[in-house]
Amino acid sequence: MCEPKTKSSKRVVPIPKPLAPLIEDHISQFCKDRKPDTMLFHSPMLDEWLLPPTTIERTFRMAREKIGRPDITFHSLRATHATMLVLEGGTMRETMDDLGHTSLTVAVDSYQRIVREHHRDAVELLAYQYMPTDDPTVIRTVIDQKERQIDKLRREVDGLRKILQEKS
Repeated sequence: MCEPKTKSSKRVVPIPKPLAPLIEDHISQFCKDRKPDTMLFHSPMLDEWLLPPTTIERTFRMAREKIGRPDITFHSLRATHATMLVLEGGTMRETMDDLGHTSLTVAVDSYQRIVREHHRDAVELLAYQYMPTDDPTVIRTVIDQKERQIDKLRREVDGLRKILQEKS
């Protein structure tokens, strides 16, 4: 296996708990050499551990077509990760570390996207920090924003409960 192009290319990133059993199943099914540094995706027909770029591109293209999203690229997956990480409370430093960037400019300009609704809500909350809390208009605005957050969380919880019921 060749060395990565930069030191930041080789890094440790957290694995979400729900993903861990899927990775373990994949390893036991497809990775004969179950060492900690085993490549998760490798060529079963070649002695080489690394998949040729053409194989990766072809497999990714077939997956995109299967889900009806031929527009998705590896770059768009990175951009989505960066944006969602920040929206869920991740810091720019954590985002930069995940993407392997040392420059804030590259991380923001290349990968982070503006989500208009989130931006509007953030501005509303920021205004609340600077305006008098006894102003009824400000209080109503903050209540509306908080209720939207609660509604979003309830929908997420309901979706998770539905998945649990289907699994039972």
